[in-house]
Amino acid sequence: LVHFTIQPNHLHLICEAADRLALARGLQGLAIRIARRLNATLEHLTALGPLDSGDAAPPAILEPESP
Repeated sequence: LVHFTIQPNHLHLICEAADRLALARGLQGLAIRIARRLNATLEHLTALGPLDSGDAAPPAILEPESP
């Protein structure tokens, strides 16, 4: 991962890899890491009580399937 920006609803990534397989595996690993961290954060926030929006907890962010 050479450069990234975090937007309100998505990410911009600039990546370099030796070949397509290395790029695919690197991005898959990054996606898994991000999903686990977001899930842990959401679980922590929902355990603290209702969110400010007054609505139910946000929909779960699913972890990608492992290879």
